[in-house]
Amino acid sequence: MKFNDALQRLLQEMELALEDLKRLRGDITSVSELEKDSIRLRALRDAAFVAIQSAIDVGARIISQMGWPKPEVYRQIFYILREKGVIPSDVGEKMMDLAAFRNVLVHLYWRLQMERLFRFLKEDYRYISEFRRAILEFIQRHEI
Repeated sequence: MKFNDALQRLLQEMELALEDLKRLRGDITSVSELEKDSIRLRALRDAAFVAIQSAIDVGARIISQMGWPKPEVYRQIFYILREKGVIPSDVGEKMMDLAAFRNVLVHLYWRLQMERLFRFLKEDYRYISEFRRAILEFIQRHEI
């Protein structure tokens, strides 16, 4: 198998979102600051969504290319990748949580969970970076 263009584009989108998150991380110092700045708030929400969704899409493509059982929900993507040894256990656990957080972002529940969005920015986004690194290693080993 070869590293395909769709997978490469998704990984590039993930990297761009991670770069945006790193910049925002330095700019936003508190939840109250985040609540007062609608532009940064929307930038954070969008970057978080793109980072998580691209991880979901990358995982789904790898599962499909490897011929592994199709997941029924997003959360299962990371369970399968963890069980197959593609990603470390702690990354798999956190990514399963982030798949659920994606729904919060999509359905505008983030307005009710500003603390959660802020925690994603300050702590959780790094798991997407670790996920990306593990995926790139897997792709290299398996010549996807």
